[in-house]
Formats: sequence, C-alpha cells, structure tokens
Amino acid sequence: MHFHSLAVIRIPELQEDSEGNARVAEELDQMEQMEAQGPKNIMRSIMIRELKGQLNTFSREVSHLIDDLMHPYGSESEDCYAFCDQKDDVQSRYENRSCDCVRLPDGRIVSLYDSSVWGKFTIRDGLVFQTKAGPLKHPIRTHKAKKMTALPNYPFKKLYKTMHEFAIDYCDYEYDESMQGYGYYCNPNAMWDWYQIGGRWPVTFLVKDTCTEYSFGERSWGNDDEDFPCPDGYMWVSAARKKDIEWDAMKKWYLGQAKKRFAALEAMFVTGIIEPEQYMQVKEGCVYSFMDLIYKIGEPEEEYLTRMGVTDKCKYPVSFCDLINEDDWIAQGNDYFSPEHRNEPALTWYDTIQQFIDDLDDEDVLVSIDYHM
Repeated sequence: MHFHSLAVIRIPELQEDSEGNARVAEELDQMEQMEAQGPKNIMRSIMIRELKGQLNTFSREVSHLIDDLMHPYGSESEDCYAFCDQKDDVQSRYENRSCDCVRLPDGRIVSLYDSSVWGKFTIRDGLVFQTKAGPLKHPIRTHKAKKMTALPNYPFKKLYKTMHEFAIDYCDYEYDESMQGYGYYCNPNAMWDWYQIGGRWPVTFLVKDTCTEYSFGERSWGNDDEDFPCPDGYMWVSAARKKDIEWDAMKKWYLGQAKKRFAALEAMFVTGIIEPEQYMQVKEGCVYSFMDLIYKIGEPEEEYLTRMGVTDKCKYPVSFCDLINEDDWIAQGNDYFSPEHRNEPALTWYDTIQQFIDDLDDEDVLVSIDYHM
C-alpha cells in the first residue's frame, strides 16, 4: 500500500552548480531521444523520471538528504537490523503443534511442504492424491499416490528429532549465538520498502513560477505524462522551502476546486448519472468511490468542505499520513507536541499536521514523499 507523507529537511543556502545542471540535462536529453526511437525500455523510463527530478542543484540536494533521512526506516537497511528472537514461539510450536505429512515408498516421512511433494500431492479424507493429474488436471489416486501413506496432523516432535532441526529446516530461522535463540534479522523501525519524492502525489506544494529552490521529484508511472492544472504564474512542486510555498494561493485554489467537486457530486446524486471514467457508485443516499463516502444526501456545501478539510480556517491546505523529521517518524494516530504545547489536550490528526507545519522554520524544506510498505 502507498502512503503520502511529509518529510522535513534543512538545506543551507546553495550555490547553483551550472555544470552539474548541464550534465543532468544532457543525460536526460540523450535518454529521451533513445526512448523516442524505441524500443521502449522500462529501466530507461525509470531513469528518465529520476533525471527529471534532478535538474537543479536544490533538487539534487533534496534527493541526497531525503535518502539520509529515510535510511533508518528502510526495511532493507541492513546496518539497522536487529535480531528478532522467536525462540518461545519455536518451542511452543515444536512441542504442541503438527502438520500434514506423507510416508514415501522408501519409508521417509516428509511434510506436504517438502519440495519433493509440495504442489504435486495432497491429502483428502485420509488418503494421498496426486494433484493436477490426468487429462483434466485434477486430484486423482494415481499409482504413485497409492504408494504413499497419509499422516495428517503429524506432530513436529516426531517429524524432527530436535528443536534446532525444526527451527532451521521447517521455520527457516537462523540461530543467533549471542542471543541463544532462533529468529530472523530485520529493521525494527522499518516503515517503507520503496519510496519516491512526489510519486503519486506530484501536486502538493504551490510556488510561484519564479521560484528557484524547488524539486519536481519523480513522477509515478501512472501520472508520468499527466498535466496538472494550476493558477497562472504558479507551478506545482514536490519540495520547497516553507517561506516559498504559496499557502494562501493553494487554499484559494483547493477551495475553488472543492466547490466545483461538490456541485458535480450533488448533480451525480440527483441525476444518478456517473461521469465517464469516474469510479463511483450511488447507493442508499450516498456517493461512494472505492468504498469511501464522498457525498451524502442533503449535505450542505459548508459541511462537505469541512469534511474534506478545505475551509477558510485551514492555514495549510495539505494532508499526510506521516510526518517525518530528523528526530522522529510520526504516524497518524500519534499526537505531536512541540515543547511549548506538551500540556495541551491531545490533538486531532488534522490539527497535528497544522501545528507541525506551523512550528517549522521558514527556511525548512518540506518534501512530499510517496512510500510503500
């Protein structure tokens, strides 16, 4: 599943690296020419999207610092691995549980998950059947199957002579000498296995088209060629300094778009006609999209705008699942308090986002992150 998060980094004043910009632009031009000439190449397409997010010095620095910020939370960051001890679970399963087994013609007893029988044989009504057999490719009591004996619910303690053998061969665990236990290594703080700057959310921050410190990030394959409208004189970016983000213009834009959306949804419900390429369903007085309620009968526009988080009271018209800075990864549901607010009541997540951004310095860089876990 993909999540939209806000990451915050600090970047000092930079000197524009014109030579570096030129090298990236030249490489991008070469890649795009090769892609246009064909044949299409998925790795080249990925590289093109990456290069588009590296065209200026600021965007390259954003990419570098975000790598450092995200690293401690990566599921594949091996230097952050710790041993996850499963000894108690292994012992309990070994002593009390069982699995379906078969006795082979040579007398060996193996689990149905053993590579010699997995997917080839199964147990039904206490008998062994060969799977996908005969012209119809369905379970049959073939000659081979009849030579085997079904052993359903065969205890692990009988199948494996020792718990060590069970842990290593069946559970596929490792033995850690220092912990004196069986388990696996992982990053206990893992939050992502893949991420992009921007990605599925390239329309996050609005800056003036004269802004020089910004990053477009990387487009997702699903919106690579999409042209997102924005007010004249502005552009959508995936990273910028707080002071350069035009919050009031964003709020005005989103408010206007939300009002148009409300009118369209209201018309859909009244007429029962869904616009082409709209994944929606009208039922029981409501309009749903992917099981999410997006409109309900009789709902006033003001209530709709409040429910969507787009109101005149909204200082920062953005929404994220996580807030990430150099000190912490704050997931939705965990309240954030800066020191001066620690004695105040718990905040809603909407208020948490507003306060988090409000507490940032104007020079701080806000970065839109699309991550998967």
